[in-house]
Amino acid sequence: NSKYISFTKLIKEGPFCFEIDEVARQICLIDHEELSSLNYSDFNQFIVKKETPKSFDKFFIREKQLQCYILIFITMHNNLENKKIMIQNFISLANTLKLFNNQQTCNTIISTFYIVGITKKKLLWKLIEKKYRDIYSTLEKELNDIELNENAMFREKKDDPMVMHIKHVISLVNNIVIQMKGMGTHGIEEICEEYKSFLMQMDENAKNKYSFFKMN
Repeated sequence: NSKYISFTKLIKEGPFCFEIDEVARQICLIDHEELSSLNYSDFNQFIVKKETPKSFDKFFIREKQLQCYILIFITMHNNLENKKIMIQNFISLANTLKLFNNQQTCNTIISTFYIVGITKKKLLWKLIEKKYRDIYSTLEKELNDIELNENAMFREKKDDPMVMHIKHVISLVNNIVIQMKGMGTHGIEEICEEYKSFLMQMDENAKNKYSFFKMN
């Protein structure tokens, strides 16, 4: 029956049995649900009390699980051609997630390849089509910029609140802490206003809903 996917095909192609756009949409729904579950007390515990709330654990765990899955999945493919196809698919997925304003999983995919030094595996990297190498290079630069940028909180207010944004939560909150330390007591009023603005935008983003729905 054409409605069903064989186990062999599922093992071989994984999520790419389905269209990349649809996979990205489903990931966005999951990530948005996770992000929306955070609340005021979670951010306060992390920023004010300097304690990591249990609610943050799911982001650490999900990131590690996805990184492990990507690496194991690619390792399962024995020949270089298949590895090339799967890497290109993941790069394409990361780029599609970026277009959907999903920084969380886009960064996770790119950081996975960055950690293993994909560009240094010369034989494999040379096989990757130039289009995908260029996309990866752009996304890797953006990932590094996010890691180095200490003004993420102040950029938040420039985002259109009507557009869905799934931020990389850990980097975002860490940057707020860094910014607070940088301003010290002299900028405490400005910080309070910025923090309130940040919480309001997170709340507004949680209320927004995607126009697509979860699928089995």
